[in-house]
Amino acid sequence: MVHSFLRSCSMAAALVWVLGTSAVAQKKLAFDIQKNDVGAMGFGNAYVANGYNFNGMLYNPALLERAKFGLEIANVGFFLGANIFSAAKQIKDNQAKFKSAPKTISDAKKAIDKFERDPNPVNGRKANRAVSKMNALSKTISGVTNDLQTDPVSFGVFPASMFKMNLFGNHIGIAAYANTNIVLKPRLGSTLNNFANLKADTVSAGNSAQLKAALNPTDPTEAYPKAQAFGVLDIVVAAGLARAITDQITVGANVKYVQRRSVTENLDPAEFNNPTKTIQKDIKNPLNKIGIDVGGIYKLNEKTTVGMVIQDLVATSKDAKGVDGTLRGRILELPVQRNVNVGANHKISDNFDVNAEFDDLLNDSKLYESGLDHARVGAEYRLKLLFLTLPVRAGLGQGAFTAGTGLYIGRLIRLDYAYAKSTAVETFYQHNLQLRVALQF
Repeated sequence: MVHSFLRSCSMAAALVWVLGTSAVAQKKLAFDIQKNDVGAMGFGNAYVANGYNFNGMLYNPALLERAKFGLEIANVGFFLGANIFSAAKQIKDNQAKFKSAPKTISDAKKAIDKFERDPNPVNGRKANRAVSKMNALSKTISGVTNDLQTDPVSFGVFPASMFKMNLFGNHIGIAAYANTNIVLKPRLGSTLNNFANLKADTVSAGNSAQLKAALNPTDPTEAYPKAQAFGVLDIVVAAGLARAITDQITVGANVKYVQRRSVTENLDPAEFNNPTKTIQKDIKNPLNKIGIDVGGIYKLNEKTTVGMVIQDLVATSKDAKGVDGTLRGRILELPVQRNVNVGANHKISDNFDVNAEFDDLLNDSKLYESGLDHARVGAEYRLKLLFLTLPVRAGLGQGAFTAGTGLYIGRLIRLDYAYAKSTAVETFYQHNLQLRVALQF
């Protein structure tokens, strides 16, 4: 049976390669509205055929059938960018230099302008000192911004709650959750960037005009070092129903309502310490969406299960109004495309699972940069000791390695950790932590 499962996985890998070579590479612009289970993230998020927990029904509504009763007393998750502490320290240590940029630039303008009017040695030395300060400032701030362009500061929280029960063979579930994502990326600003490109160490009659032009950018809003901040708040309510058709086949469906509020801000250096304050003030113009998901699972035998889900088989979305087209107040899109996922789960033993999944089979969303990003594979081994369970996970999701672990205390308390790529507007590694207190039978 293991051989059969591996053969199926190899066929899936071949399909990934064929689709990948023909797929159009596109930048992922939308935040993922899926409520990700941190446990599943540890093994590549391959969860379509293997979900028992809070959002099993949100990966595949047929998975509601897995438990007779469930009530989440508390479910809260957090994520932090992998570089959150070093990046925060880097920004804090250099915040004064970000704040000093307007004055340094203004002083340089005055010194160069004075030298042009009267190019005597005294004015020349003052202008040279101003240029030296500009170069030092540019070098310091560009060091920060270059590091944090690829690995920006990111953090978020996602509280949730769910109730599910079996009513005469009908497995009913109701879930509500919120996702908050904030991403902060400092930027050099056009003035320091243009000035640095001139690579001038001194001021002379031959280059003073160029230096003055660099200090007078065409767009004043982009002149000084700032930080671009993305903020997204999703509020989701879902209701699902699943039923076993035969001993091998279960089908399910859910209806979900999503409200998204998002904003992109240009933060001044004084706002770096508390970006959430500015984001909360301007986050508005909600996008609303209603979607219907349908799914099924088929039990091949005691060890192997396959699953399929069509997310947003039916979906409608109302666009927000009042978007001004600038960075401040710009709304990020809310995807409504159909999304077909297929996957399989194989139990090597009672404590050892292997999962494989192909996300967005038909490439409807065109959110992935390559075909291989569709593939999700992973494994979980559970070490049990009395009433404690210690899971160990590893996988591959969105073309990136994932890993995770956790600690379960009986059936009541579950703590999960995952190191995985972000599902937000950028792709970078994050630390993900989720605490769940629930009754489940």
